[in-house]
Amino acid sequence: CEQFLKSQNINIKGKKVVNLIFREKQTKLNKKNIKGYGYYDLLRLNYKKENYTNSIKWLHKNGYVIFIHGIDNLKIKKKDFPNVFFVNNFAKNFDNKLINIYLLFKGDLHISQNSGSVCLAEALGKEIVVTECFPFCNGLPGKQMIRLLFPKIRISNKIYNLKNYVNTKYFFGEGFDNDRVKLIP
Repeated sequence: CEQFLKSQNINIKGKKVVNLIFREKQTKLNKKNIKGYGYYDLLRLNYKKENYTNSIKWLHKNGYVIFIHGIDNLKIKKKDFPNVFFVNNFAKNFDNKLINIYLLFKGDLHISQNSGSVCLAEALGKEIVVTECFPFCNGLPGKQMIRLLFPKIRISNKIYNLKNYVNTKYFFGEGFDNDRVKLIP
């Protein structure tokens, strides 16, 4: 992996590395498909990759080498951001799975949607930021390993169980302000 990165004129030795992972692949674990995607895929895909541009600019300005996984491009100019690389573009010259694992191992910061890559980054002791995550659970869809992280919420001093807020905007993470609406672990 090091030799491959060197062949691409990418030097990460002694530099801060961030992996920004977009999970756009369909999971094979979902039993019900909606337009070819399962329920959790649809939740995960309900984002705009352009919303990450300011974060990428900030990371670049602060000296990070940024590896973007899962998408092929973003509206940023390579000449303005020479330390931003799209890992999917390496696929024709190198094994993407191998370079993904290597970069997760070498990375300092892991920014990802709710995905299994978060588990690997956690096991490696990396700093993690989870984005585009529905707040109530974490785990593997279709398996018995879902863990409820926030079974209750408090809205204006009234506590609601998951079954009471599952059909509301709060279920998808909207409306939390930490004053009037709070998650209760």
